[in-house]
Amino acid sequence: MRNIFLLPIILFVFACGNEGEKQGTTAPKIEKEIPLAYAKRFSILPITIGITDYKILTVLPLTGGKQSYVLYPKGSAKPAVTDPKAVFIATPVGTTACLSSLYVGYLDRLQLTDKIVAIDNADYISNPVITEKVKAGTVKELAKGNSLNEEMTIALHPELVISYGSVSSENEANKKVRNAAIPFVYCIDNRETSPLGRAEWIKFIACFYGEEKKADSLFRETEKKYLELKAVAAATAEAPTVFTETKLSDAWYVPGGKSFMATLIRDAHATYCWAGDSNEVSLPLSYEQVYRTTVNADYWINLGFCKTKKDLLDLDKRYKNFKAFKEDHVYNYNLKSTPAGGNEFWETGLIMPDLILLDMIKMFHPALYTDKPFTYYRKLE
Repeated sequence: MRNIFLLPIILFVFACGNEGEKQGTTAPKIEKEIPLAYAKRFSILPITIGITDYKILTVLPLTGGKQSYVLYPKGSAKPAVTDPKAVFIATPVGTTACLSSLYVGYLDRLQLTDKIVAIDNADYISNPVITEKVKAGTVKELAKGNSLNEEMTIALHPELVISYGSVSSENEANKKVRNAAIPFVYCIDNRETSPLGRAEWIKFIACFYGEEKKADSLFRETEKKYLELKAVAAATAEAPTVFTETKLSDAWYVPGGKSFMATLIRDAHATYCWAGDSNEVSLPLSYEQVYRTTVNADYWINLGFCKTKKDLLDLDKRYKNFKAFKEDHVYNYNLKSTPAGGNEFWETGLIMPDLILLDMIKMFHPALYTDKPFTYYRKLE
């Protein structure tokens, strides 16, 4: 898949020169694409033109075609390209706005929180360093509601805005910010179905800051721990049944059988109740559909904001009929959360899925890792 969408990118780079060099057409030297072990939704392609090294990062959404980001060294000329949608970004990037707590987590993991000058909504940030900077006014809040504060963003003029989604889905405020020569990078890490695939997006983020080696080292560490834990879980005799979520309004959204969460449950050697489903996205089901499938399941996890079993019953008294509820096998991923709604699970867990996997193994196979504390999950009492 990657080769198919990289070929046009290779063709559209055709001329470049450093500031101070003689300008003219120079044939690009295309290096080998940097190999990725799990991620399927981005690629990194190094290109050398003259004496200058560039990178082309490409994001491939499910719909809407690819989006390319051309990274060039500060002080060098931009390469000439034929792709009108390509976004040029001078690197290494300095000031950054993170429009999701997850990207705060990535930069924290890379020890780059000093680059963050703005976030979207402080309520959803659990990082104590950034929280204090918001209180001190040195990190700005750009989107308290659903819309980006375009005037504040333009006035702040960060060198990069990291967001989620795709260019095709951006709103008018984002377009106005981009038109002010502030580059937006849209990530679709949430479309990766592998936990290690999502974690591997740290390599994508690192490219903007020249921290590729650090990212590679951190990812290898995460991968090693994850695979070791997976192997330990696989050796257990039992694979208990597991279901997730609660009913929201008229539907109970359960992760598809090929989703990120389904993969985590499988790697913890448990049987997800919709393991045979072929969808990567969530399935909207009725209460009755979920009840028939899960009433006798062993474990129930991922319950929104619930911190106690009473909180769960306050949502729906019928939840007391589930076997997992009766046997006290109910867990939620909000052990480390803030009163306003920040949650470390979504800020750091997706970057270090080995810690989520360890929590799940402790839940589903309680004889294992009894000396290890939970990182993200709590048992509902």
